Amino acid sequence: MELLSCIFCPLWAGSKALQMYEEIRLERIQPSDVKLLSLLHACCHVGLVERGMELLESMAKDHGLSPRLEHYACVVDLLGWAGVLIKAKHFTDGLPENWQALLGSCSIHGDSEMGTYAADQFIFSST
Repeated sequence: MELLSCIFCPLWAGSKALQMYEEIRLERIQPSDVKLLSLLHACCHVGLVERGMELLESMAKDHGLSPRLEHYACVVDLLGWAGVLIKAKHFTDGLPENWQALLGSCSIHGDSEMGTYAADQFIFSST
């Protein structure tokens, strides 16, 4: 079930994926960090920024799980696609692997100032 939900979750409507998560919580089943990553991707695909941020926060608070680099990269994508580039930048600080995701979002939204900054940080972190 876990593998299938991870494969198909981003393809579902975000509300369906989140409904599945709520059912899991009601049954007191502890979701894995992989399942939560899949749900973050679902939020990203349909633009559910607030819900995605709630999921990230609930990882540690409700489930005792530490977000990994993949979770933060997904949040950068989520915020970037929504055009919340300043907040996305905060998630890239200290996580050099996420600069590329922010750079892509800056390109999409035409923010050349933030894009130049992200490109500089990406190049600096790669050397």
